[in-house]
This record gives sequence, C-alpha cells and structure tokens, in this order.
Amino acid sequence: MKKIIILFLFCQVTLIAQSSDYDLSRDGLYELFRPGYYYMLDSPVNVRLEPNLNSRIIGQLKLHERIEIIESAVVIQQIDNIWAGWYKTKHGNDFGYIWGGYVAYKTLIFDIDKNGIDDYFYYRLRDVQSYSGFIDAWQDIFIYINNKKVSTKDLYPRNCSGCDFEINGDKILIYVSNSSEIRTEYNIF
Repeated sequence: MKKIIILFLFCQVTLIAQSSDYDLSRDGLYELFRPGYYYMLDSPVNVRLEPNLNSRIIGQLKLHERIEIIESAVVIQQIDNIWAGWYKTKHGNDFGYIWGGYVAYKTLIFDIDKNGIDDYFYYRLRDVQSYSGFIDAWQDIFIYINNKKVSTKDLYPRNCSGCDFEINGDKILIYVSNSSEIRTEYNIF
C-alpha cells in the first residue's frame, strides 16, 4: 500500500504580512474575496437571490465546484459559529449570492496518490474582525483525499494566522503560520 505524506510546516508570520489580501469596503468591512475564481468546500450550498438566509433559493452548488465571485455584498453573517461575508457569484450563466464560509480562499488540487482522482486541499478564511485575526486550523483547513474528507482535528497550532499549500514532489506542504512558535510536524495519510 502506497503511503501519502502531507508535511505540515509551521512558520512565524505576522498578520500584517497578510493584510494585503483584504480590501476595505465602502462601509469599513473587510472584503476577504476579491473578484476571481474560487472553489466550493461544502455541498450542497444554496445560491440565493439576495444576500441572506431568508432569500429565495435559486440554485445549488456542489463540493469542489468552481465559481466566480463578482463582488462583495458587504453583508457579514454568522452561520454555524463562523463569521463570513456574502458574495455575488456567477456559475455558468447564472448569478446569485452565496455565503463566504462555504468558499475556499486558497485551493490546491493534486492527485497525491496518482490514482486518477483529484485530491483537494482548501483553506477557508473567515471575517478577520469577528475573531481577532486567528483561524482555527482544524475548522478552516479542509482536505479531501479520494473524495473522502480527512480529519484535521490534530493540526497544530490550533489558532494560527494563516495557511498556504505547496507541492513538493509527491508531498503536499501545508504552511500554517503562528506568530509565537516555529514547529514542523509530519502527518501521513
């Protein structure tokens, strides 16, 4: 049986270094997603006519589906203890609104075990103002190997300031930043 190795690197990075990823909106709220293409990290995700949970559902998106974010709705909402904004999206020829907590801020797609099935590594970024600038790594990093979600509950450090992915040969390097410690851990999947 072939082993899959995913290397987690923990390095020191300040939140200021990441601040260029955010745009300050006209109402003083952070827009975490700039216009561009992103992937869905949950399924099914309802697409709504307006940016709120009471609005009419006009479609659904699936896990790993690629969408285009057009603009921020400048509405932030807490769902399942996660704060995130609403975004106007385009998928195919349709437009609608989705909640940003279901969208991967960063994505790496790589067939790590070379079996013809893409594996997905996602990082969700929540509203910075709502949780003091730290992500909870086990809730904000999503890994799907052979279309099965891999537990990230043992990631360390739990509270960190950012995440990035890199392919290194047959390994995936996951950089999780923490301003107080530098650690390297290996996880075999």
